[in-house]
Amino acid sequence: ESGVVRLKTYWQAMGLIEENYTIFVHLLDGDGVLVAQQDALPQGGAYPTTIWAVGEVVVDEAVLALPPDVKPATLSIGLYQLDTLERLPLVGAGTGKNLSSQTDHLLLTVPDEGG
Repeated sequence: ESGVVRLKTYWQAMGLIEENYTIFVHLLDGDGVLVAQQDALPQGGAYPTTIWAVGEVVVDEAVLALPPDVKPATLSIGLYQLDTLERLPLVGAGTGKNLSSQTDHLLLTVPDEGG
């Protein structure tokens, strides 16, 4: 599909989750301006974080419509509490390290037309 990015994310609860979190996928241009986004409860609200089992891997999909003139951009992904907008810290698998200050985004290169 031209002009659309489909992104699957995989989440794993390291412990019981007592709050419902929203998954965000934000596409920022080179100047840090938001150009596309999806903020939604996991699996369209069908599988809230409060019922995730410890250790279970949950798959979610985001679909972003890209503006026609988008250039290489940064894709920021994470979870936040809707009431407070506070982001949940990210922890690296097997490391236990808090990654939110290092890797809460990926670099997504959008090819030029014909590329």
